[in-house]
Amino acid sequence: MNYVLIGVAVALVIGFAIGYHKGLLGMLIGMLSWVIILGLLYIGVPQIQQAYMRGPVYEKVERAVESYIKNQLVSKENEKINEINQSSQDDNTTTTEEQPKTESKKLSDAASTGDFFSSMGIELPEALKKAVANGVKEDADRAINLIEDLQNVGDKQLSKANATIVSQTAQPIAAMIVRGLAMMTAFLLGLIITRILRLIAHFITDIPVVGGITRGLGGVWGVVVVLMMVWIGMDIVTCCSVLPWGQYMMKQIQASEILNVLYMYNPLTFFIGA
Repeated sequence: MNYVLIGVAVALVIGFAIGYHKGLLGMLIGMLSWVIILGLLYIGVPQIQQAYMRGPVYEKVERAVESYIKNQLVSKENEKINEINQSSQDDNTTTTEEQPKTESKKLSDAASTGDFFSSMGIELPEALKKAVANGVKEDADRAINLIEDLQNVGDKQLSKANATIVSQTAQPIAAMIVRGLAMMTAFLLGLIITRILRLIAHFITDIPVVGGITRGLGGVWGVVVVLMMVWIGMDIVTCCSVLPWGQYMMKQIQASEILNVLYMYNPLTFFIGA
């Protein structure tokens, strides 16, 4: 059962009902509110992200991401080592020269980055693949090819390669997660400001709104508001897709054609790279 799809459908129905109830006046107030929220997201997210990057927030996130990637990487290596040992036991006459040559890979390539993390059970969306690929350097490309050919790598080389990959991939992922936190902070700040405006405007909300057309427009705007919230939520999920809850949400989105279309044609994705 796709709980994310059910949640989005329920939210759209509720959004229409609330918009219909408030009518045109509520729609105009809602429009002003979302102008403020989107403005805060566009202007405030980079500033909040920089503040988080300079403080303990980024350090804690980076350490957590490094630990997670390292654990997954070690697990992947142990599986390969077991395969190599099993292969050696099955055929002791096989020499190193007879082993198939490891295909050259590059973490600076988004497709290879996706394949590498997929092999560790971490599915990244395209935006995060590109962020990681753009953040790594040449030594990370050399490191991935070293650990892919475990038979020809010594312990010190392997340890160095692991450290290189962990540090260079963790940094852009941690930065993306911090951006997601900055988006959540700006979004909550915007909700607080708009809530205050709604309380101020409460005195005029009792003015009777006449006509089904006006209420219908309010309902349509309610649906638009919910869609904007869904798209912002999808941006946050993209930023945090390396985390377990982000992985779960991405799978739910990709499992539904409707959610996948909303995700692919999200007009607010510029907040990720703004």
